[in-house]
Amino acid sequence: MDTQRTPRPEHPDGTGWRVRGTTAEEFPDVVEVYAEPMLVSAADELEAERRHPVAEHDRILVALDGERMVGTTAAYSLEMTLPGGPRTVAGITGVGVWPTYRRRGVLTALMSRQLTDIRARGEAVAVLWASEGAIYGRYGFGLAAFGLSARIRNPYAVLRDAQGDPELTVELLTAEEAFPSLTRLHREAAATRIGQFQRGDSWWGRFLKDGAACAAVVSGPDGPEGYALYSIANGRSREGTDARLTVKEVVAATPAARVALYQHVFSRDLVTRVAFSALPVDDPSPSWSRTATAWWRRPRAPCGSGWSTCPAPSPTAPTPPRWR
Repeated sequence: MDTQRTPRPEHPDGTGWRVRGTTAEEFPDVVEVYAEPMLVSAADELEAERRHPVAEHDRILVALDGERMVGTTAAYSLEMTLPGGPRTVAGITGVGVWPTYRRRGVLTALMSRQLTDIRARGEAVAVLWASEGAIYGRYGFGLAAFGLSARIRNPYAVLRDAQGDPELTVELLTAEEAFPSLTRLHREAAATRIGQFQRGDSWWGRFLKDGAACAAVVSGPDGPEGYALYSIANGRSREGTDARLTVKEVVAATPAARVALYQHVFSRDLVTRVAFSALPVDDPSPSWSRTATAWWRRPRAPCGSGWSTCPAPSPTAPTPPRWR
């Protein structure tokens, strides 16, 4: 671990740091650099990539102090639904600066190069989910969307006046058993939900690797119409069983299918708490509840973060200000 700052190198590009691309062989070194400031396990990141590869090695950039990597950023090529329809966007990821190099212009050098590259590829929009949203406004990003997390305790998890559609049935499967239905339903829903991106097999592998042991699939006469992915953690309290059901994702093609899925998760025996880790802000479930005030809701993106979008800058645009 370095214990002192090294002098900032000067380079002809004017940013103060040399930025270059990387090779697939350098990927473990890249992960080591961004894992430290992001407080994640480099070993876990590498294992996830080995099992479900999503890295685009030609879109990874590093900032160098001499030959040492001191900052990283990367991007995914995503198909995201925007106002006007699906578009290819740059999904920015893997942004990190080694802790003893913070506030020295490393991130500015990386973002300036990355956004220029994105424009050169013909991508008009860059998106990210910011851990610290206040950082990115100086590079042209702005808040684009909120998500919602919510929870409710039994016995309040009851839908009011919801009789259900007698033609719909719900089947409980594993995520693997339900996979063909999950992929089709998500693909169709993502094409109409602004901010959603399409998932390939590797992205599905990442999404399902934890937190989705159960797949409730609702079907009608013409086949599956929706699903809820969830897990249940059993527990005990002084009062007895204290099991928590956590819903990872709900997708429904019709309101009736959504009602059937909520009736299913709310009716699981021995469950005392139901939590939703990610809902769109217009999800109707609280208004459908018999006791709407019993819901606890929190935006998943505090002010200044969330899915942020940035039109890729013109090559002639002024260089963003950098730390002195």
